[in-house]
Amino acid sequence: MAAPVHPVPADDSADDSALDSALDSALDSALLAEVPLLAGLPAATLHALAAAGRRLSVHAGEPVVVEGEPGDAAFVVRSGRVEVSAGGRVLGWFGRGYVFGEIALLTGQVRTATVRARRDAELLLLARADVDRLLTTETAFAAAVARRLARWATEDRAPDRGPVAASVLALVPLHAAVRPEQVARLGRLLTTELGRTGPAFRLDGDGDPEGWAARVERAEDAGRVVVLVADRPDGAWAEFCRRQADRVLGVADPSAGGPAGASLPRAGNLVALHTRGLAAWLAALTPTAHHLVDTAAPEPDLARLARRVRGRALGVVLSGGGARGLAHIGVVDVLRRAGLVVDRVGGTSMGAVVAGLVATGVDTEALLAVARRELVSRNVFGDFTWPRYALARGTRVDAALVRAFGDARIEDQRCTLFTVSVDMLAAETVVHRTGRIADAVALSVRLPGVVPPRRVGERMHVDGGVLDNLPIGAMAADGEGPVVAVDVAPPFHGLPGVRRGQLPGIVDTIARSMTLAGARATDADRGLAHTVIVPQLDDVAILDFGRADAIIAAGRRAAHDALPGLADLRPGADPSGR
Repeated sequence: MAAPVHPVPADDSADDSALDSALDSALDSALLAEVPLLAGLPAATLHALAAAGRRLSVHAGEPVVVEGEPGDAAFVVRSGRVEVSAGGRVLGWFGRGYVFGEIALLTGQVRTATVRARRDAELLLLARADVDRLLTTETAFAAAVARRLARWATEDRAPDRGPVAASVLALVPLHAAVRPEQVARLGRLLTTELGRTGPAFRLDGDGDPEGWAARVERAEDAGRVVVLVADRPDGAWAEFCRRQADRVLGVADPSAGGPAGASLPRAGNLVALHTRGLAAWLAALTPTAHHLVDTAAPEPDLARLARRVRGRALGVVLSGGGARGLAHIGVVDVLRRAGLVVDRVGGTSMGAVVAGLVATGVDTEALLAVARRELVSRNVFGDFTWPRYALARGTRVDAALVRAFGDARIEDQRCTLFTVSVDMLAAETVVHRTGRIADAVALSVRLPGVVPPRRVGERMHVDGGVLDNLPIGAMAADGEGPVVAVDVAPPFHGLPGVRRGQLPGIVDTIARSMTLAGARATDADRGLAHTVIVPQLDDVAILDFGRADAIIAAGRRAAHDALPGLADLRPGADPSGR
């Protein structure tokens, strides 16, 4: 059930209350005039609707409407932020002027989405009786409603307005081990980094508490990113920061103690000052994202954090494709040399192998050396056996990954990483974002019929390419920035290395058959990417590791061809392209 919303309390003075009510009605009339659904209504009608509307305050985290429940009112956001989700997927955050709840009100159906306060919000509630009266008296409103319902019936259920970016951030320590001066310094440096791409303003909780909200609103109205900095985990200012921020960045030093007693608000991020003990904090708090910051030299880490929270962090997604995946190395090398910084990387199958190496920060020469030593020279898929479970034992693959990654863990990397496998029992993709890199990659490269599946708990993992060979959607879902995808999968108009009329080998047959199921999903997700790079590898078969140099060169050529369209992805570039 939705939590109760709270009417704004009336003032003690009757005269002051009447004056405030008149001012509120005037402000709400201007607000309603900006709402597309109400555009064109006479000023007197808008004024009457504003006067009839009930003003509500909603605390951060509280639901206003809940998916599946009946609806008898519509709402307009007066101030603050609300978060809209459907089917468990967050569709975005929305601010002043956003209307929600009107579909259930107009159709009599149940709510199609859940809306909760992202930060403390003020809403205007429009009751069913007022809307019904407008429908019978205002032809412009009735026509607008008809158009709105037509769009709703024929298009997807995405909100009418695009989501707003996080414009109010809060740095809040999560335990006493984080010293006040540490948070203050991080706040200053983060504000500086945010200021490199636009105005940024820091508030430290000084001044009259009654004026805190007004100061935030003035700074935000001026187009600034606001950084709220609390130097202690409790107190009135820390609570204000948690409730007024679009995104709370909880600061912790995992090496100085466990997460007992610490908490993050919904969709909060964890800023970790050390990797020792980090896994326990992630398991306890389950943050939406986490960021590593070296207190000795925090500037590079805070620059990356700034890009991520502002939706400007470059993500690179690498597909599966066997030996063809060596082209990923050439693509990454060209992107790096062009000055693009990869903040996030993910991949499937052979793309997961290269993604793991990129995430660890190795340079191109080291990446090439590992690929040649472990993938080319050792013939990792050559440990053939009697095919009871698969053609190969898979032990060479697993051993190569352990040599390449050792005990390095996903959550300890400054470049965020994920790999994708498929649970063949549940018939669903599994995205791996924590744990040993060697294990996460090993689960992603288990080509069915070639390498045996691996059981972990109740799941039976096979190659991620079965359902998602180019996991753009998994990368785009975090909303942290543009995505460049590299697709090296064999084309569907022919088999590489196979002449017309010739039968393909068993591995190529398995690999092609495996990706058929996920081909449609991959095509649908391509629209989520800023750019999709496709190296020309038509004559390269799945196990052509002996052609490594030619494959890597093809990746470099494709990346060079794509560079003119990637200029806006460089750090500090104007996202508008001007």
